[in-house]
Amino acid sequence: MLIIYNKNHIQSPEVYKHLGYVVDGDECTVKDNQDAIKVIKEAQDRDIMLVGFIYTKDLECLTELGKNIYWVSNVGTVPTLFKHVNNSKTKSLLEQTVELLPEEYNVFDYTKEYMKKATDYYNFKNDEYLEELDIDKDLIDMLAKKCYTNGDLYFIYELDPKLKLPIAYNIARDKDKAIVVIGSQTASDNDMLSFYVKGYYVGEVASMFNAEYEIGSNTFTAFIPSHINVVGKSLKKYMEESDV
Repeated sequence: MLIIYNKNHIQSPEVYKHLGYVVDGDECTVKDNQDAIKVIKEAQDRDIMLVGFIYTKDLECLTELGKNIYWVSNVGTVPTLFKHVNNSKTKSLLEQTVELLPEEYNVFDYTKEYMKKATDYYNFKNDEYLEELDIDKDLIDMLAKKCYTNGDLYFIYELDPKLKLPIAYNIARDKDKAIVVIGSQTASDNDMLSFYVKGYYVGEVASMFNAEYEIGSNTFTAFIPSHINVVGKSLKKYMEESDV
C-alpha cells in the first residue's frame, strides 16, 4: 500500500510520525489533488491511501484504475467511491488510518493509545495529546491573554490553524464553562469562526449560527460576513472614485 499525504493538512505530519514504522517508506507527500492523481496513476498494482485531502470531482477518475482507494479525511464530503471509516468527522486522521490499514500491518498498542488521545484532542475533550505536538507554549500563553473576554465567552482572531486548539485549551483550562471563539480570515466574503465549547450544549450553540456539528465533538465551525471584506470593498470604491 502507498500512503499519500496532503502536506497542507495539519494532521498529516502526525500520521507520518506515528505510523512511519508500519509503512516503512511506502509513502509520499503532495500539495494538492492533481499531484496525488499523478502519483496514483504511476503506482502500479498498489492500493492507495489518501490522507488529509478534500474531495473534488476530479478524483472520480481514480475508480477507473482498478485500485483499492482508502480515504482518510475530516473535512469536506466523504466520498462513497472510496473505502472510509464511519464517523470520520469526529475521528483524528491517525485513528482513521489505523482503522483502515489491513491486518498485515502490525500497529503497536502504544500507537493505538496515541490515536485515541488525538481524537479526543481534536474534538476538544482532552489536551493530553498536546504533549505530542511541537507548539511554543510561551506563544500560546501570550495569545490567550490577548483574547476578548465577557463572562464565559472568549474571542480572538488567529490565522494559523495549528494554534487554534492550543489557544482554546489554554483559555478553557481550569474553567467549568467556556465558549472559545477563534476567527480567521478567508479568501471569500466570509470569515470562519471556530467554536470550542466546554460546559454548554454544543448543539444549542451551533443552532444559533445555523451551523452543523458532529455528535461526540465539542467543536464546530460557522461563517459570518467578513468585516475585512467590507473595509476592503469600501476602500476600493473610494480609490476608484477618487480624483487623486
